[in-house]
Amino acid sequence: MKITSIAKLLAIFVAVASVSFVGIVIATVFGGPGWQDVMAQKEFRGYRIEKSSGPDAQWSAVRAQDEGNVATSKVLPDVLSKVMDDVIQSRQQRVQDLQARIPNLEQKIARIKDAIEKDDAALQKYIDQEMARLADVRKDEQEQAALVIAATNDAQKLENQIVNRREDVFRLQEQVAELRIDLFRLEAIRDELVHSLNQVQGNMELATERQKRLNYSPSGS
Repeated sequence: MKITSIAKLLAIFVAVASVSFVGIVIATVFGGPGWQDVMAQKEFRGYRIEKSSGPDAQWSAVRAQDEGNVATSKVLPDVLSKVMDDVIQSRQQRVQDLQARIPNLEQKIARIKDAIEKDDAALQKYIDQEMARLADVRKDEQEQAALVIAATNDAQKLENQIVNRREDVFRLQEQVAELRIDLFRLEAIRDELVHSLNQVQGNMELATERQKRLNYSPSGS
């Protein structure tokens, strides 16, 4: 609700209250309820009505807030009327005070509204930036996840290659062991052949020497 509307409502309330107070005073003057019942109304709770003693007794009304005297009269309705006037004046002053505050409050509301609009714009800008950053982070996360999957696949391929290479190494080691055995056997055969060759050569030398002796004939024999 706007402040101007509140001020109008306050003015209407004061007017209605004034009419109501007038009705209360009229009812009191013309045989209505007792003044104690009237003062029990919420509009008069801030006042204290007292009657002095003696032949010249008077009615007086005191404002409870500051102990200020509002009215003194021998006639109770006069006192109540003055109390009503004080209540109306107090409420009118309250309305005037509130109306005097309206321009400052309206300016404050305008400043707050402008600040809220700026804050909303800044907040929306921040939200947009964070949403964009979140989208970048999600994109980067997807790219990193793809890289991790690719690296995992490459690692698996390397591991498979290593396993295959190990199997090849085992096979080659077995082949080397077999070749060493074959080489050892060949060296043994070669040694036997060399030994046999030496024996054959020795036998041939002996046979040649024997043949020479057999073919030898001394001259003059």
